[in-house]
Amino acid sequence: MNKIIRIAALGVVGLVAGCASIPIQVQPPDIHVYLSQSQIEPGHALRLIVQSEPELAMRVCAWGQQVVMQATENSGGYQAYLAVPLETQADVYTVSVTARREHEILRTQSLPVTVLERSPFKTVRLWIKYFGKYDFETESVVMTAYRQQVESRPDMKKLIVFRWPLQGRISEIFGVKRIYNKGLKMWYHGGLDIAAPGGTEIKAPASGIVILTREFAGHGNTTLIHHGFGVVSTYLHQSKILVKEGQVVSMGDVIGEVGTTGSSTGNHLHFQINIHNIKVDPMDFLDETAEIFEAHKK
Repeated sequence: MNKIIRIAALGVVGLVAGCASIPIQVQPPDIHVYLSQSQIEPGHALRLIVQSEPELAMRVCAWGQQVVMQATENSGGYQAYLAVPLETQADVYTVSVTARREHEILRTQSLPVTVLERSPFKTVRLWIKYFGKYDFETESVVMTAYRQQVESRPDMKKLIVFRWPLQGRISEIFGVKRIYNKGLKMWYHGGLDIAAPGGTEIKAPASGIVILTREFAGHGNTTLIHHGFGVVSTYLHQSKILVKEGQVVSMGDVIGEVGTTGSSTGNHLHFQINIHNIKVDPMDFLDETAEIFEAHKK
């Protein structure tokens, strides 16, 4: 993510991306929107902060997502994360922020965001013994259902700062096209693979709540952690899971150990981040999040 762009809301905008505004009957509140970037590639995360009077209901709409913004403890406003899906075509899109009080729309502000052409990624061909016996689709449906449940949970209020879950070699980046067993399956790699010796401790990269622990045949020993604001991290192929569902973890807590369970060719951690169930490049959070927070404070 790049620099913070500050946009002051000046008036009401009409129908935008399925989010309708109505004529204002009362003096609308001032809202100031901070956008993490105005240009973005598919598969990356966008962060918004709105500063306004308290006790408003803020909603942001873009790319088919309608997200209720959460009040934050240490930003003095409201925050939301959005994901730009990998299949998004290059174009100029509109992010719409709406302020409500009870059922009354007070103000709607539109922000243009340019989605750039996706950077080319390499194609990797893999052969995994007994690959055809794994039911990846059913396992993915289970994880998707758990990620969707976080939308109804009260999000945590603190801003999210991630640290690396372990030290190791990045053996595969996000977005690589993978073809398995001569075309039996194909999909884009949805996270980072971090190679490390078996038994290496995996640590929570940020505080959160464990929402799923499961021994899957294909994805191996799996853990999902909700960090607030619809952001969920995923850990696959562990040799051991050392947390339980419902457990609250803090940054640095040991949550598991590196392994090669499931459809894995060697000891590594598949580390994945979903925002409102859409996969994004974990490097957005690991490398640049702290810089974004510091820029917002200035």
